[in-house]
Amino acid sequence: VKGMVEAGSAFAILGNHEMNAIMYATLDKAGKVIQKRLPRYKLPLMKTLEEYEKFPEEWKETIKWFRTLPFYLNFGDLRIVHGGWNDEHIRTVNRYMAGEPKMRKHFMKAYLTDPILAQAVDGLLKGVEFQLPKDIAVKNSNGLSVRRYRIKWWDDTRGKTFNQISFEKGFSMPEYTVPEQIAPPIKPYASDLPPVFFGHYCMNNGPYLVASNLCCIDGCITRSGILTAYR
Repeated sequence: VKGMVEAGSAFAILGNHEMNAIMYATLDKAGKVIQKRLPRYKLPLMKTLEEYEKFPEEWKETIKWFRTLPFYLNFGDLRIVHGGWNDEHIRTVNRYMAGEPKMRKHFMKAYLTDPILAQAVDGLLKGVEFQLPKDIAVKNSNGLSVRRYRIKWWDDTRGKTFNQISFEKGFSMPEYTVPEQIAPPIKPYASDLPPVFFGHYCMNNGPYLVASNLCCIDGCITRSGILTAYR
């Protein structure tokens, strides 16, 4: 992918795993990691770290390249983002990036300390997650308790059930209506807006077209071994 982008024959965008790698591998001026290496950050990177173990210089170059990847692509009549499209989040990220061609360390530090930037970055890279009320208990297909789950970042949540707003494939949520007091505020993505292609959500066998102008092309390659594309 890197070779294709550098040759001008492809575009690539930043995803949450690339962001994790950047935050895990980047050192500050004192030579210390910019973010504390907690197990929950390292675990998703284990396979990547193992593959690069004997190639430290290539790992450094890869991280440098990751830092040049855009958070989104807007071609006017076509939009691409990894997690969820949100104009307000895009304006926030652009303001902090300040026109820089790559992600600077001051941006990374702000991501760790500024909740406004953190929400914007996480929204673009991971979409929207919703915290379940304490009196609702749900277990996923692996038998593990679920406290947070991914929801449809493009759909109005008002008057919907916990299951109707869910965008999870591995388990179902209760058919209770989400109380208005805790319903996450989401501005719906209108059907007359440009098409958005996104990833992040493990769709298995689909459906990949989740709305007339929304396509999720994540076919769970790490589980299925099948790479999904739209032509």
